[in-house]
Amino acid sequence: MEDNNIKPSTKREKLENFWYYHKWHTLIAIFLIITVTVCALQLSTKESYDLHIMYAGPREFKRTSSNGDIPEYANALASLKRVASDFDGNGEVSVDFLDLFLLTTDEIVEAEKDEETNVNYALIADNKDKFSNIIMYSDYYVCLISTSLYEQYKVVSGVNLFTSLGKYLDSSQKDSPRVIFYADDAVFLSSTYLASLPVFSNMPEDTLVCLRMKSAISSHFGKEDTEEAYRRSEETIRKILN
Repeated sequence: MEDNNIKPSTKREKLENFWYYHKWHTLIAIFLIITVTVCALQLSTKESYDLHIMYAGPREFKRTSSNGDIPEYANALASLKRVASDFDGNGEVSVDFLDLFLLTTDEIVEAEKDEETNVNYALIADNKDKFSNIIMYSDYYVCLISTSLYEQYKVVSGVNLFTSLGKYLDSSQKDSPRVIFYADDAVFLSSTYLASLPVFSNMPEDTLVCLRMKSAISSHFGKEDTEEAYRRSEETIRKILN
């Protein structure tokens, strides 16, 4: 009579036997190990920022310089660090500055009239999609935007997108205001402290400073992180205005 319970004797037979009975358990374990490892590496290499600031409008910030000077984007970043703080206490101020070159339909029509101007339609379309998402759900609460974009997005689905800025003025500003309001929730960048710093002293005259309100979704999911990001943004707005 044949014995079906004969145990494998060689290493190869043992391995084949193990793989037969535990194949799916092994594959799942390997998948989980790889996933956890990748996530851990991403978290360890991901830079942590003290503050997120977004610009959207007709101004371009050059990443390169032809004459050996510091690129314009780097200078802008250095200026923004002067209105931010070392919120995470790591001894360094780190700012995430997102700049979106963006024109409205009317501005594109106007630009097309200039034969020497090449309108990058693909870039504008891509930036428009980014802006539409970021202006609703992101950590970019401090916004520097053109007046035309402000008018287009100040109210979305009947909800005001930006918060009133009067409460962030110090007592001297309230008695003798130096900043110029375009609206209750928007001030002209040119009238703020930020306009005295390199690069931002040479911005389009209609550039506005706004503070985006917290979205209900962001406040519900990851409430603690949202509150901290908003607190940092409020402190930055105070520095910019005062």
